Amino acid sequence: SLQVFEASGLTPVDLVSSDPYVLVTCADSACQTPVVLQNCDPVWDNQVFRFKAMSADTDVYFDVFDYNRFESHVFLGRAVLRVSDLPTVADKTRWYALGPRKGALGDKVSRRWRSGEPIGSLK
Repeated sequence: SLQVFEASGLTPVDLVSSDPYVLVTCADSACQTPVVLQNCDPVWDNQVFRFKAMSADTDVYFDVFDYNRFESHVFLGRAVLRVSDLPTVADKTRWYALGPRKGALGDKVSRRWRSGEPIGSLK
């Protein structure tokens, strides 16, 4: 299972804030966190996503978007982690930088994910 906990320093898209959510994609399955309104440092408590058994070489995509009710949602950044690189219980929590869709590190803005817990909790 995977868990998304929080993000920090997201780009404000709606004047002074954003309405972020995370789309987690693994193989042919996808799950989404709730939208957190007007917050560039959103917290998603207890958002656990269960996927089918994943091989160690499978990539998991964490795409962050700004929600817009009447317009296209705005892409804010992506973290890509291989299942074999997901943190274990011993690792506890860790932050991951968000980059562009291709997985390379993007701008220097402090946009990041923290992770932790068994075989894949993102925090």
